[in-house]
Amino acid sequence: MVEDALIGSEKIQYEAHVHPIKYAPAIGLALFSLACFSFSTTFRMPLNLLRWCGLALLLVAFWHAAVAYILIRSSEFAVTDRRVIVRIGTLSKRSIEIFLVKVEGILISQTLLGRIFNFGDIDIRGGGIEEHFKMMEAPYQFKRQVEEHADAIAKSS
Repeated sequence: MVEDALIGSEKIQYEAHVHPIKYAPAIGLALFSLACFSFSTTFRMPLNLLRWCGLALLLVAFWHAAVAYILIRSSEFAVTDRRVIVRIGTLSKRSIEIFLVKVEGILISQTLLGRIFNFGDIDIRGGGIEEHFKMMEAPYQFKRQVEEHADAIAKSS
């Protein structure tokens, strides 16, 4: 949890997550699987080949949904009054912590679908590191929060 990484009186100012669009492949496969089941009862194919394909696709859809769920639940992005904190992972954790004064820039990449549903990829540069994170919800809001709090620190110094 991000709260475990806080120093002294540090407070979380903004939190972000991986966008739920990560479930899209699982939903698409599940719908295609249901279509296979529907056609298999309509056309009565020999050996129920379409029904077996539908079952296989449904299992793959469940797998994709489980992976997306774990990724979404185990990814934390936070802006505090001092740092940017990112924690990703369940069994093995990856933690990135950059002081706001060290952040050199945040690059955002959005596709048309990303602009419509408000998600995108971000690159955080600073403190000698460059990290890339995919499908983050509201990336421009995250960037704005980092810039506002970095500016507040610079003005108070």
